Amino acid sequence: MRVVHLCTNFFPGTGGIETFVLSLARHSLRVGISAAVVCFNRAKGVPGVLRDRDMVEGISVRRIPFVDLKYYQPAVVPLSPLRQADVVHVHGIGALLDFAVIARPLHRRPVVLSTHGGIFHTTRLAAIKRIYFHRWHRMVQRGVDVTVACSASDAALFAPVARRMVLIENGVDLGACAASAAACRDRSLLICAGRLTAHKRVDNVIRTFAQLVRRGHDVRLEIAGADADGLWPQLLALAAREGVAGRVRYVGPLDDGAFRALLGRATVLLSASEYEGFGLTVVEAMAAGCVPVVN
Repeated sequence: MRVVHLCTNFFPGTGGIETFVLSLARHSLRVGISAAVVCFNRAKGVPGVLRDRDMVEGISVRRIPFVDLKYYQPAVVPLSPLRQADVVHVHGIGALLDFAVIARPLHRRPVVLSTHGGIFHTTRLAAIKRIYFHRWHRMVQRGVDVTVACSASDAALFAPVARRMVLIENGVDLGACAASAAACRDRSLLICAGRLTAHKRVDNVIRTFAQLVRRGHDVRLEIAGADADGLWPQLLALAAREGVAGRVRYVGPLDDGAFRALLGRATVLLSASEYEGFGLTVVEAMAAGCVPVVN
């Protein structure tokens, strides 16, 4: 069997969906299922245009150009990778899913959707998002064979529009996370992990961290993740106003090994995110022995 995964971002980009797709493709290869990825040729946090074709750990990657309208990113997906697959697995709703469904008479392959939180991570353009989801996406669902809800909250969100749905919560490589736990944990190290986007509310993490420092705790904060929205200069200025700039460090996006090593050293993971489709990082932190404190 051959599965082609359609997603906006993939390695070397970092994030929840990127990690999930890479882990799923790795596992597929181990059980004899061929996996390929079609994604965009630019990734958040990665400079420049990525090369058109690549191999990542035995996974064939095809990168395509797209039009970045911020909230909608249309692209023409080449039909050959879809026709060569037995299943088209789309990660997240949006232009790629719309294309896969509209082009279904041409590629003639079943379409599976993984929800990954939908589109309601923030309240921006909430009315337009509701119209898109409850009207347009409801029609798109007619061409989706199975919708895989990644969490119970996603199952509740998609239940009114999905034609056929199953709940399969995101898998986490607990063994790898547990193996990263350091023998001597740094009790002064707090971390915040995830893309630097508005809904992650890293500003509130910094404010909370500053309160700990003012109360006499000798701690420091490391922030990991791609600066998708260019927020780091503002966050650094906030840390300076709060008097903790010398204790806050931005380490940027990390690969799997480096991120797990960070989880293994840290004592606490701080998350003030307003919305998460699943919360993969929280589970990984617990597996590594790092205590999550979440919104």
